[in-house]
Amino acid sequence: MSSAVLRRGEGRVITAREAVVRSPLRWERQLDGRNRFWGAVADLDGRYLRVVLLDDGRTIHNAFPDRGFVP
Repeated sequence: MSSAVLRRGEGRVITAREAVVRSPLRWERQLDGRNRFWGAVADLDGRYLRVVLLDDGRTIHNAFPDRGFVP
């Protein structure tokens, strides 16, 4: 999962985690101020990646395939 990358103009490489945060299918704010983002990632065979950012809005706290996510 962490090795999944997407190419974006002029050789810029972004990770799947960054892509989900930039263009999520769904976004929620948790009660503790953290933000959850879900997005489809081709390398996950139809599953969705959940990315959790800390309340600073920039630091990735966690990222994992979310088997229970329904778009």
